[in-house]
Amino acid sequence: MPAFAAILTAQQLATVQGDVVDAGGNAVSNMTASLCLNSICGEQVQIHSGRFRFQIAVAPGHYTVQVHATSGETLHEQTLNADLNQAPTRIVLPDTMFVATRKTSGQISIQRLQHHPPKAATRELEKALASFRKNESQAGAEHLEKALKADPEFSDAHYLLGLTLEANGFNEQALPHLENAAPAFPKAHVFAAKILSRTGHEQEAHSHLRKYLRTGDPTYRDKVLNFFQAAK
Repeated sequence: MPAFAAILTAQQLATVQGDVVDAGGNAVSNMTASLCLNSICGEQVQIHSGRFRFQIAVAPGHYTVQVHATSGETLHEQTLNADLNQAPTRIVLPDTMFVATRKTSGQISIQRLQHHPPKAATRELEKALASFRKNESQAGAEHLEKALKADPEFSDAHYLLGLTLEANGFNEQALPHLENAAPAFPKAHVFAAKILSRTGHEQEAHSHLRKYLRTGDPTYRDKVLNFFQAAK
């Protein structure tokens, strides 16, 4: 039994359960939840179709529920008050979350966490990255196109292909890939805005920049804020 579980009768224990959704209210899966007290975490359960329920009942009080990616990183945490008449807790995950590991840190999106591309698509992505390391951008782009044939929803491939096309002046072809990638890669909004501004679509460009600011990604935040300040 976890260190924080109190020794009480069954009638005095509370059950902690709830659901986890994204910012649009859609149930999430492929994640786990942990119940913690004073930074000590006990039971960890799978989140199925957006729902979780801890099997071990606890003493009424304030606890923290942590939501984890399948790889173990903590994505989000929320404090709750467990009591005998507690309604199921709803946890709303932001569109993008900051994740830190021993090797790296950065923003990650719910869409990217939820999507699992087939091996054929990830193999082509790896080939594309190898081509880019050898400065073979055309071969890299071809591998990315093959990855998207294997998985049209593969955000990583959309993002890299959009960046590659934009860098080589193919703005019209790059834009739909960047817009497809933007929910998973917030920085894609900035590159899409650059293309739209170049082609005279200022209103659409500003819309992408506002969406980027709402994601919370810090990479270009100051530059975008300065742009809007100067435009006033």
